[in-house]
Amino acid sequence: MRIEEHFIHDKIAIPAAGPRTSRPRLLKLLTDTLVSTNATVVNGRAGTGKTALVTDFARHSGRAVAWYKVDAADNDLRLFVSTW
Repeated sequence: MRIEEHFIHDKIAIPAAGPRTSRPRLLKLLTDTLVSTNATVVNGRAGTGKTALVTDFARHSGRAVAWYKVDAADNDLRLFVSTW
């Protein structure tokens, strides 16, 4: 696998499930948003469990999921949206 392919895979692959604490209230909140929207952005400080929560939701939602890991280098919105 070339470096570019590895980089892209890391940004779009749903992380492997690991040990976690269930967060039923937040999972319900995410499920409830499916009624009114097709996309949700989860934002928060490092270490708060965003990835674990959304990975759990993605694996159990029963819907197609698009995953994109946003990094500090993606902080220019013009560059971020122009590639899509």
